[in-house]
Amino acid sequence: MNELRICPIAGEKVIIAKKRAKRFRDVKGPKPFAANYKKTCPFCYGKKLKIKETFRIDWNLMDKYDWDLRGFLNLTPFLETKKKKNKDIKKSDLLKTTIPYGEAEVLVENREHNKQLATMTPLELEEIFIAYKNRYEDLAKGWKEVLIFRNYGFFAGQSITHPHSQIIALNQEGPRVKKEKERALNYFKKHKKCLICDLIAEEKRKKERVIFENEAFIVLAPWASMYPYEILIIPKTHQNNILDFSLEEINYLTEVFSNVFKSLNDKLFDPSYNYYLRNYRINQKREEKFLHWFIRIMPRGISIPAGFELATGIEAVNVIPPENAAKLLRPKKERTSKK
Repeated sequence: MNELRICPIAGEKVIIAKKRAKRFRDVKGPKPFAANYKKTCPFCYGKKLKIKETFRIDWNLMDKYDWDLRGFLNLTPFLETKKKKNKDIKKSDLLKTTIPYGEAEVLVENREHNKQLATMTPLELEEIFIAYKNRYEDLAKGWKEVLIFRNYGFFAGQSITHPHSQIIALNQEGPRVKKEKERALNYFKKHKKCLICDLIAEEKRKKERVIFENEAFIVLAPWASMYPYEILIIPKTHQNNILDFSLEEINYLTEVFSNVFKSLNDKLFDPSYNYYLRNYRINQKREEKFLHWFIRIMPRGISIPAGFELATGIEAVNVIPPENAAKLLRPKKERTSKK
């Protein structure tokens, strides 16, 4: 039977269309092999970019171009960094406009053009999370929201194939974050508990949608998945944002990423995907108790929202039930967590 489910975290309505479920072999096939260096790529090593560098991990200090990971300001930002008076902005009750302020950065994750998350070493993955943590801490000092995300593949809007993430700092919280905070607060008022902590407990009890877990993180196919094979990665201890986790937990997150992206690569034939880190800034002391950070991974191109979704406001019709997705994406050998 088909079901209309509501996401507990953000409240989206999703139809899980079990009767229309497709087999995973309908997904696009493997992408052609790419070389480890591309002469025309601006992110490949040896290129001189006339833009401010924001972060670097470099194990060979003798060669300034032989870096391992680096971050810099976005060459084509869509945000205005500095506030300025603009007389061309007109006020209107009907046609409202304002200037989007913020800061946009690019994090080039690896020197090699053909590296994927599925093929990176544990050290290379660890470097990415260290960079995420560093840039989040720095940007959060001056902006209200810091969003870390990654686009991979044609259907996810990736424009440059070299492996990279993006980091956007905004002068105001996005509508989705506000909605999530409101739902988390309402749940806390009613139950005196964190919504996501309770979600972890419920999913561990039922086990239907658990894909993988280790000592520090649990990986779920969300109850109301908007996208086929959507994935949530959640820290098992209550944490507000990426600044709360330790170096040891970075190692556990590296293990999770390695398992998840190898599974996507092998079982879904390297699909396009978007992911983002939902880090919550704490503006009031009480928010520490009910805001719990997570990573959301959304494979793209398997199904596309069409007329029904766009017209009704029901966010998605998902043809792959998350219970089926979890079965497919689970590693062959599951680890038993001690926690």
